[in-house]
Amino acid sequence: MTNTGPATTTERRAGVLVRLHDFGTGRPYLVDGVSVHDVNGADFKDPDPSGGILFAVQGRRSPPASTG
Repeated sequence: MTNTGPATTTERRAGVLVRLHDFGTGRPYLVDGVSVHDVNGADFKDPDPSGGILFAVQGRRSPPASTG
């Protein structure tokens, strides 16, 4: 898996991105048998970093209560 492009200082790129939002604890995760290389992205951490394999947890510790 690659995610190449022109050199950048502003664009985030990821090979594999797992993002949880208002989910709580997520587990387990296994990324296996995947070759991730040549992910060209910006060299900054916040707010959205670049990387080969990224995990991001955002929002609340648990899902909002259902009102239905």
